[in-house]
Amino acid sequence: MACEHATCLTLPAIFSFLQVHACSDRTPPSFVPLLSLVLASLALVPFLRESSGATAAQHEDAERAHDRLNTVLLAPLVAYIVGIWFCMLPPFPFTLALLAYVLFDVCYLVRTPHSVRMPKMVLAHHSVTLAFLLVPLHHADLAMYTAISAGAEVQTLLLIIRRRLRRNVPINSPPPSLLRLVGVIHSVCFVFIRLILHPLMLVGVFTIMHLPAPEALVVRTCQTMLCVFNAALWLRELSGQKQVTRESARSSKTPK
Repeated sequence: MACEHATCLTLPAIFSFLQVHACSDRTPPSFVPLLSLVLASLALVPFLRESSGATAAQHEDAERAHDRLNTVLLAPLVAYIVGIWFCMLPPFPFTLALLAYVLFDVCYLVRTPHSVRMPKMVLAHHSVTLAFLLVPLHHADLAMYTAISAGAEVQTLLLIIRRRLRRNVPINSPPPSLLRLVGVIHSVCFVFIRLILHPLMLVGVFTIMHLPAPEALVVRTCQTMLCVFNAALWLRELSGQKQVTRESARSSKTPK
């Protein structure tokens, strides 16, 4: 809890620093060394332990702590995204903020892999995201692409809220109205952002975005991989919904 309070206090200062940094004339670090660091994080994926020998209770506690921390960190990021969409905030500072958030979460997952259900997939996704972010980091005029792509964080925040609400629903009890509402909004955001907006971005990076060969290869590869990941995530979401429906139907037929 103290960590969350500290985060809430420091985020405004971080955004102020990013705004000043974005307006400076500093030259960003070389692209290739940064990309090498990202690929190094991707190389950690096969060695990441899935369960770390944690018990079911430890899994639940770690997931709850990770969800709580992500809620605190994602809420201001989502607010910043909305500010960019309505042309009230500059997009480049958000690129730096999102880069810092993803790096933090990578470190968190390496330290506590049992805080998520599929740590290898999440770490691989984060590594691809970091590689994608290197392009707008070096080309500030493309920072709006970050805000468009990072719209997925809106869906991620809704996913966390839905998961925590589900944990509070007793077994064999109908879901409350708030949970159903969050579930509908989450599904709409998922389809619009991950299944419509991201594929349109894929078209854009191939037709509109003109970059030197290394950056062009990285951003096109990363956006393609993110679209594939989104499709796999949607199939998993549908599978999970079917399983919940079957369990609800089975429980309703059970004699009381």
